[in-house]
Order: sequence, then structure tokens, then C-alpha cells
Amino acid sequence: MRTLIFILIAVAVYYGASYGYEKFIAQSGYIDGQEIVWEEAVGLINECRTGKVWQTHAREVTLVLSGNVKVKTIEPKLDDLMEITASAQEKCGKIIIGTE
Repeated sequence: MRTLIFILIAVAVYYGASYGYEKFIAQSGYIDGQEIVWEEAVGLINECRTGKVWQTHAREVTLVLSGNVKVKTIEPKLDDLMEITASAQEKCGKIIIGTE
């Protein structure tokens, strides 16, 4: 799976250079709209790599990374995001949380 993601990122960098995507990948390491697993999202929050997060009633979560790159995931249960961000804010500072 990681090999496939690496290949997709490499292709995006190669073909997206003329569209400016390479700067977003270089800044955040992710492609705008990329789907990630929940554990990876938790790591990004705990590493202070996001300052804004959103959650829907359907448990869909969006993290905004550097360069305004948004990555998406599904939280295991509703409001898991709230617990993770509350804990991370002690180390990272304020994290803006949006809900619907």
C-alpha cells in the first residue's frame, strides 16, 4: 500500500509540476484531498502539523496542513477527534475545530 502511495505521489509531482502541486507536496508531504488512515491523522495532530480540523456527523474528518493542503480520514467513533485534539493542544497550542 505504501509503495502504491509513493508511486502516486511521484506521478503527481512529475505531472503536476506545471500546476504548482509540487510546492504543496514539498510543504506538507501530502496531496490536497488525499485520504489517510485514522492512525496517520492522529500522528499528524500529535506532531503539531495541523492547526485546523473538521468533523462531520458521519465521522468524516478533515485536517488542514501547511500550504492549506487538506487530508481526509474517518474517525473510529464520533468525537474521537475531540479527545485527540484536546490532548495535542497542550503541546501544540490552539487547534481550531469545526463541526457540523
